[in-house]
Amino acid sequence: MRTITEIFLDEIPEIREKYYKYYKAELHDNAGQYVIWGVVLQPCIMELISDFDNNRDTLKRVFNFFEKMVTSNKEEIKEILMYSVLETLGDNPDVLTRVIPLMGKNTRQLTQEIEIFLGRNCNLRYFSNID
Repeated sequence: MRTITEIFLDEIPEIREKYYKYYKAELHDNAGQYVIWGVVLQPCIMELISDFDNNRDTLKRVFNFFEKMVTSNKEEIKEILMYSVLETLGDNPDVLTRVIPLMGKNTRQLTQEIEIFLGRNCNLRYFSNID
């Protein structure tokens, strides 16, 4: 059975090179999916966001994939996304405001719930101009 990481890399091949660079530097062959997403893929995604204008099309596909993860019938898939990526977006309000328009309805809802849980209610104002 293919992992969520393998599926993600197939759908977003632009990340593959960065993924292997981070993986070799940070992990060993037995790393689990939570670790891979948090230590390897999250920095890859943040790199894309840091050059937002040049990566807009790729980021749209990334967030479309996230929407599939959020609506997965496997709770573990949703949790991987929550704990490894979505929790970190609100750490930087500039990052959060850039990516909210790319989020699907379910990803936005989950991200808002995460912001409330983490006590970052101040970030909720960034969601008010969407839909």
